[in-house]
Amino acid sequence: NTTRSFIFSLGAGLNTKDAILSRVIVRQSSFAICDYGVGNLEDSVGFGAGDLPLFGFKSKRASYQRQVISSQSFNISEFEVFQVTRRIDSSP
Repeated sequence: NTTRSFIFSLGAGLNTKDAILSRVIVRQSSFAICDYGVGNLEDSVGFGAGDLPLFGFKSKRASYQRQVISSQSFNISEFEVFQVTRRIDSSP
């Protein structure tokens, strides 16, 4: 649950103008990273309340500002999850 979450798509990866960045809607931040609680783990993990399900492959914009894929049904060939943290420099 974080108000700083975002999802993105690079589109076809050929042009930076095709990239889409979508930030979580603040009142929906409890759904930023979601365990839908149905079936086994592979069927129930995703981002938002349906925005980008990793294993359900049916998308609807609900918790993020912009839709990052153009079709409602899709296939995932690979994905990565990152955590961005602030670096604390301890040098004087």
